[in-house]
Amino acid sequence: MKVKSREEYLDIYRDYWIECQKITQDMMEPEDDFEILFEEILQNNIPSADVLAGYYLEIHGENAYNAWKDNTMGIPKDDMDEETECILQTLFPENS
Repeated sequence: MKVKSREEYLDIYRDYWIECQKITQDMMEPEDDFEILFEEILQNNIPSADVLAGYYLEIHGENAYNAWKDNTMGIPKDDMDEETECILQTLFPENS
């Protein structure tokens, strides 16, 4: 796994966010609430650890790795979770 820069992970997440907006607009029915549908699509279709790491960087900034540890403590992790943790740990070695 080649670790990218923080900005590269943010760009990957932001591209995914834009794609989710397009998908949401395509799926919208008149009775749908855009924000609810968008959040459902955004959260339930995360395609990679790169996107997930970018999400944590976007939402939590310099506290991304600590937030990740808090949010995943005590729960089983799949391969994507393990890769995300490795990325964030590499980006924030001072919090390891």
